Amino acid sequence: MSRHITLLGLMGSGKSTIGARLAAYLGSPFNDTDTVVSAAHGSIATLFAEHGEATFRRYETEALRDLCARAPRVIATGGGIVTSPESRRLLATTLRIFLRVDLDELLERLRTSSTQRPLLGALPTRERIERLWHERHRWYEEAEVQIDGGGLLEAVFERLTTALAVRGLHRGGGAGGAP
Repeated sequence: MSRHITLLGLMGSGKSTIGARLAAYLGSPFNDTDTVVSAAHGSIATLFAEHGEATFRRYETEALRDLCARAPRVIATGGGIVTSPESRRLLATTLRIFLRVDLDELLERLRTSSTQRPLLGALPTRERIERLWHERHRWYEEAEVQIDGGGLLEAVFERLTTALAVRGLHRGGGAGGAP
């Protein structure tokens, strides 16, 4: 890999799961910005509750900046990372992959997830997800690679690896061309 690969999309779109699997496939390191922030500052839910979204976004940008200073890797990002201008500048130096998931499927995933999502409250609603989509989609859609992230993990992963193979990225981390 000649540069970082970042996974973008709304919460619940599968960025962490697909990212870890993609890193293993490419023989690359993997990091998740939410995990980095949590390890340094405590749980995301607590950060939101005690310090607010702005503080969390600052920590998230710091995590991305730190990861981008390292050797190329696969990075799963938080869904709202695109709301920060500095994060968007950092993301622009990476190969951005947008995992697009139908809002109804996303709602079902979020409702059955055990992960706490501070921006959605106790019960995720379609209205809240639509609001986030409308706030963020223009930045997600700037990604060089856009993948249908719906359906089973195997199908999503196959669509992703096919799209990356066209760009010269394949198993073992080799690149036949600049991504």
